[in-house]
Amino acid sequence: MMMGQPGGPDQNQYAVARLNAMAAKNHGLAPLLLTVDQLGSPYQNPVCVDSPSGNVYSYVTTDVVNFIRTNLNVIPNRDSWAVAGYSNGGECALSFAAKRPELFGSLLDISGELEPVSGSVQDTVKTIFRGNQASFTAEEPATILKAHRYTDLEAIFTSGTLDSTYTPQVTAAAADAKAAGMTTYRFTGDAVGHRGDAVDYGLKMGLPLLFQRFGLSAR
Repeated sequence: MMMGQPGGPDQNQYAVARLNAMAAKNHGLAPLLLTVDQLGSPYQNPVCVDSPSGNVYSYVTTDVVNFIRTNLNVIPNRDSWAVAGYSNGGECALSFAAKRPELFGSLLDISGELEPVSGSVQDTVKTIFRGNQASFTAEEPATILKAHRYTDLEAIFTSGTLDSTYTPQVTAAAADAKAAGMTTYRFTGDAVGHRGDAVDYGLKMGLPLLFQRFGLSAR
């Protein structure tokens, strides 16, 4: 899972409470959740691509994935893996799942951005993509989704009624994912905004579905 910008992995205390509650309900059983740093610094945003500003895509989908498989006792099957994110991290999660369905069988997009932007689109094209508009367009999740047809990929999208900026973006992303063949779930939390309440709501709605998706069951 990846958090928003500005921010970092240490801000995901909401996951601890949700996972502890899930484990208590299921005799100690809950998914493993690692919150990773796709930014490098809370106040920079290289966006989730490989570019002169940073190889974020390779870092998460290769370095982090290999670290987990080498150091943790995990099932390697894609059905047991999800990529998740909030805000900036939500766009990253959608992009990574769309690009690498052989790695991730599920995704959780919590109030995610619709495009890989750092500031405005114009600023992003100039600073991240070195003025190449076509390269930016190719990295938009909508572009990636339209170029593929997905089977057996579960996509969960959440946002809040008080989030007038990102709720329309999440709705559009969910529609794109559904049109591309993903099995989609769309949840909108009443009186939920775009801060910690959005993260907590997204985990509340998403973790139980992922628990089932991973084939977990209490013993």
